[in-house]
Amino acid sequence: MPNENVQSLNEIHQGLTRKPQALIVDSSPFDRGYLANMLEQLGCDVISAIVRPEEVEMQLNQHNFDLCFFSVKQPFNEIECVRQAKRPVLYVEDTQDVAGMDLKSLGFVMLLPKPAKIEDLRRLLCEFNL
Repeated sequence: MPNENVQSLNEIHQGLTRKPQALIVDSSPFDRGYLANMLEQLGCDVISAIVRPEEVEMQLNQHNFDLCFFSVKQPFNEIECVRQAKRPVLYVEDTQDVAGMDLKSLGFVMLLPKPAKIEDLRRLLCEFNL
């Protein structure tokens, strides 16, 4: 009788070959597209969410994202979405916008300035072994 605690070889192979999944939550179509394009160049599957909280929550519930990028200038309180996300990254135009905020207590794992550079995204993916 097979051990129920051991994954099948197929499941292990699938886990090793799966592309990292990223969610981008930003009200700017340009910024969403710009970031998505670079992440896709680095081998990620990307979903860009419209900024309505229910859409973001739906995406978070339907997918197991490896990284979630949140723009600081969202028209809704996204703190619950951030807490629900795996590895949330705050994506901001001006780091002065978040000066004095305790990003860790809000649930963010990293701050990424806009516009992102592909080298920064590559380093971020490596840091999280993605």
